[in-house]
Amino acid sequence: MREAFEIVWAKAVWLQCADERPWLLVDVRKAGEEYGAFPISTKFYRSGGPCYVIDETHPDFPATGLKSRSYLYYESIFEIGDDEIRRPMGRMVGSLLIAAKEASGL
Repeated sequence: MREAFEIVWAKAVWLQCADERPWLLVDVRKAGEEYGAFPISTKFYRSGGPCYVIDETHPDFPATGLKSRSYLYYESIFEIGDDEIRRPMGRMVGSLLIAAKEASGL
């Protein structure tokens, strides 16, 4: 079972697109069969709603498993199933996690 604030690579629908992308798990549902998650992208999408910049210069960035500056879109929590998760990437930790939680209202 995965944990909240883990970043995973998953294939789930966001902005009418089912591309594989990173997702930040924000809560665990149904004993790990489903998760509430925010999508992450390396591109800025106006239609994606409000976002938090995950900057590659932040000291906690290496723990994320992301490769470059990314955007965490937090307008809505999306439900993704365990079967949509392809692999773990990393975690949000430290002051990066605190700032992302504050920005998103978690």
